[in-house]
Amino acid sequence: MKPTTSKLGSKVIIILLAVLLLMSVLIFLQNHSNKKPILDDAGITTTVTKDTETEYTLHSENFEKYFCDFENNVGWTECMIEALDRASAEREWKQRKLEVIKSPQVNQYNILPFELVDEHKKIRTWRENFETGRDSWCEAKFVFQGGSGSAGSIASCELELELQAIKDLNYLHYDVIMQFNFGSGISDFEPTDADIQSLVKSNKTKRGCVWAGEACE
Repeated sequence: MKPTTSKLGSKVIIILLAVLLLMSVLIFLQNHSNKKPILDDAGITTTVTKDTETEYTLHSENFEKYFCDFENNVGWTECMIEALDRASAEREWKQRKLEVIKSPQVNQYNILPFELVDEHKKIRTWRENFETGRDSWCEAKFVFQGGSGSAGSIASCELELELQAIKDLNYLHYDVIMQFNFGSGISDFEPTDADIQSLVKSNKTKRGCVWAGEACE
C-alpha cells in the first residue's frame, strides 16, 4: 500500500525540522568555541572573538615578581635564590591542586577514555620528580664554573625551569580544563602570599656555602 501524499509531506517536514535543528546546534557550538573569556590586567573577565591568527589564554601571566634587578653579584644571587623559592612554591601548589581535581572542576567525561585517577598520577609523578631533575640539569650545566657566582647562575637556571612549569600548569588549568573541556576550574588554583610563604618555609633552597666565610648549611 502506497503512503498517501499527506504522509509523505509530514515526513519531509520532520526531516527538514531535524536538519534545521542540527544546523542550529552546530552554529551554536561554533560560536561558543570562537569566544573565549580572558582576564585583563585588572582581573576582569571579558569575552573576545577568536582570531585564527591569534592565540588566546584565560590567564594573564605576570612573572615580573620573579625578576631580579641587581648590579652587584651578592644582591642578585640572594634575590635569585629567594625568587626560586617562591616560584617553586607556586609550581608545587598548582601541581598539588591538579593532583586532586574532581568533577565539576574538570569535565571528566571529556577526557575519556582516560581515567581521572590516571591523570592525577601523572601530575603527582611530575611533582615528586621535578626538583631532582631540575637540580641535576642545572648543576650539570654549571659543573665546571667556580666562584661565588655559580650559586646565582644555578638558581637562575632552576628558576627558568620553574617558570616554564608554571606556564604549563596554567595552560592545563585555564585553557585545557576550563576552556577546552568546559570544567568549572579550581577556585583557589592561584596561591595567596600566605600559601607561598607556608610552602617556602618547608621547601627552602639548600644554599650550601655561597659566600666566603659564612657557615655552611
